[in-house]
Amino acid sequence: MRRIEEKRATNWDCLAGYEAAKAGLHAYAERIFTYCAKIGVVGAFPWIAWIEENGYRHPSNPVAAAEWDKRAADMGYSVGEFNYGLDLLRGHGVERDTVLGRRYVNRAAKHGDQTAKELIKNGYDPDFVTPDANEQRYGKPMY
Repeated sequence: MRRIEEKRATNWDCLAGYEAAKAGLHAYAERIFTYCAKIGVVGAFPWIAWIEENGYRHPSNPVAAAEWDKRAADMGYSVGEFNYGLDLLRGHGVERDTVLGRRYVNRAAKHGDQTAKELIKNGYDPDFVTPDANEQRYGKPMY
């Protein structure tokens, strides 16, 4: 954390954010991931989205989470492409757009994302990805 606080961290230091998040140290994880995002570590973007979505530091903010997913997708990161595709398919944090959502999922699959490939095989049905969460957590599309 010292190198992050001193603004001289490397990509490898950003892995500490994952450890912190999994240990439940969400404020610490958010500081790490926010810094890492500022230095261009695209792998931090989905973690910031996860923190925003789950409301660990403040109320859940699906709109901010989707914005982070889109930023990662726009940088060609397959995890971001997949996550933003799901956001669009669900209409969660963004206006529902199944055509565009499928495009993002297809891009993720093209970039090698195995879960995206499985989602395509299962008709782009989000229940395949998160069977227990879709109705309870995502319910009807927000928009």
